[in-house]
Amino acid sequence: MKGNKQGHNNDKYRKYIPFVFLVAMVAIVISVITGEADTNGGHMGQSVTTTTNGLAEEEQSKYDRKILGVVKAIDTNKKSITLYNVDRNDELVLYYDGTTEVKDKYEKAITMSQLTVGEMVDAYYLLNDKVIEVSISNDAWEYKKVNNLVINNDKKMMSISSRNYQFNENLIIASENELINIIDLSEKDELTLKGVGSKVYSIIVTKGHGYVRFSNYSDFIGGNLEIGTDNMIAISEDMLVVVREGNYKLTMEKDGLTGSKLIRVVRNQEIVVDMGEFRKDAPQIAKVEFTILPNGADLYVDGKEVDYSEPIELKYGEHTVTVSLSGYEDYTGNITIDESSMQFFISLAEPTVTEEESDTDSTGSSSNSNNTNSDSDSSTNSSNSSSEDESLEDEVNNSDKSNNSVDTEHQIYVQTPIGASVYWDGKLMGTAPVNFTKQVGSYTISLAADGYETVSYPVVIADDGEDVYLNFPNLTEK
Repeated sequence: MKGNKQGHNNDKYRKYIPFVFLVAMVAIVISVITGEADTNGGHMGQSVTTTTNGLAEEEQSKYDRKILGVVKAIDTNKKSITLYNVDRNDELVLYYDGTTEVKDKYEKAITMSQLTVGEMVDAYYLLNDKVIEVSISNDAWEYKKVNNLVINNDKKMMSISSRNYQFNENLIIASENELINIIDLSEKDELTLKGVGSKVYSIIVTKGHGYVRFSNYSDFIGGNLEIGTDNMIAISEDMLVVVREGNYKLTMEKDGLTGSKLIRVVRNQEIVVDMGEFRKDAPQIAKVEFTILPNGADLYVDGKEVDYSEPIELKYGEHTVTVSLSGYEDYTGNITIDESSMQFFISLAEPTVTEEESDTDSTGSSSNSNNTNSDSDSSTNSSNSSSEDESLEDEVNNSDKSNNSVDTEHQIYVQTPIGASVYWDGKLMGTAPVNFTKQVGSYTISLAADGYETVSYPVVIADDGEDVYLNFPNLTEK
C-alpha cells in the first residue's frame, strides 16, 4: 500500500519535467541574445545598482548606438540635429528633448544651441532616433586661425602648415551656422579646420570678409590705400576692395594729401566710405605776361608751347621756361609764380662770331619786375629730380604681388554672370562679359550688381600660354 502511494507521487511530479525543461531553454536563449547585443549592437554594458534595501537590480542600457559625426544643422523648433556620419559617409537626423545631455570637450554641460554647424561630436542615441547625449569629440583635431588655405579641389587635397590633408565631396563648410560652398571661401577669411587623422571633415569660417567702396576720392587716385596693416593697395577709379571682417583704420595718401577714417567691415556686407572731406586746396592761378625780344620767338612753359600774345594763366609755384628763335641762343630758366599778376621780360642773345666762342659763351639776358631766376643749371637739376620722382611713382603704381606677371599675348575672359561689374584685385575691369590682358598668379575677383549680393572668389591664373575663360554662378538678389 505504501509502495503504491509512492509511485503515485512520482507520477505526479513527472508530468512537470517538460515544463521545467522549457523554462530552462528560454532562459538560455535570452542569455545568448543579450550577450550578442552587448557585443554587436553598440549597447552599453549593463550595470548593477543596490536598492535602499541592499538588493541588487539591473539597470536598462542608456543607448543603442554611438557615432562620430559633424553637425550639419540644428532645428530648435523641431528639436532635431542633423549629423554627417563620418564612418558611414551618410546623413543622420536625431531628435532631442529636455533629458538629452549636451557637453563640451571638457565634459561641461552646454545647450544644444551652443553647438555650431561644423562641430565634430560624439552622438549616443536609441534605435528610435532619440539622442541621449551629444558631446564635442576629443578624438578630432582642430587648427584655428588658418589663413590663405591652399585647396586643390580636383585632387581633394588641402595644405595646412606645409602638411597635406584629404577631404571628400561631403566636406562641411559653415559660415555663421549656415552651410556654404568651397567656392565661397576667400583668401581674406580666417578659418578653423576639424578632422581625424589625415582627413579634414569640416571648415568653419571664424572671420569672413566684406567689401569696401569709396566715393569722392578723385584727389587720391594714383596714390596708396592702406586698410589695417595687411592691405596696401594702389588707388584706382571705381575701386571695390575685399577686406576681412573687423574694425580698421583706413588711410589714403597721395602727394602729401592724407585722409584717414575708422571703418567697420561686416561679413558679406558692402560699405561705402566717403573721402570727400579730404581734398586738395584749389590751386592759386596767376595772370602772367611775357615780353620777348626779338619778336617771333617761341615760348615753352614746362615743356609745352604756349601763345604769349596775351597774358597766360599759370599755377602758383615754380615753372621751367624755354625761349628759342633761329639765329639766336636758346634761353632756359626757372620762374616762380607767387603773385596774382606778374610780368617777365626775356631778351635772346645773338650768337658770337666764332664757333669756339659760341661753345664757351652762351649768354642770354632776362629781367622781370619780380626778380626772375634764370639759372639753367637749376632748371636741369629740377628736370632730373622730376624724372626720378616720376620713375619712383611708376614703380609704386606698377608694384604687384611678387609671384604675379603679365602675359600680353593672351586674354582673360570673364563670361558670366552677364551684367555684373568685374573687379580684379579691387580694380574695375568692366561689365561681364568682359576681357582684359592676362595676368599670371593669384588674384581675387569680385562681382557686383545693383540689387544683388556682392561676391568674391580667389583665382589662380597659370602661365600656360593660353587664354583663360572664367564663369561664375549667378548673383543672389538682396
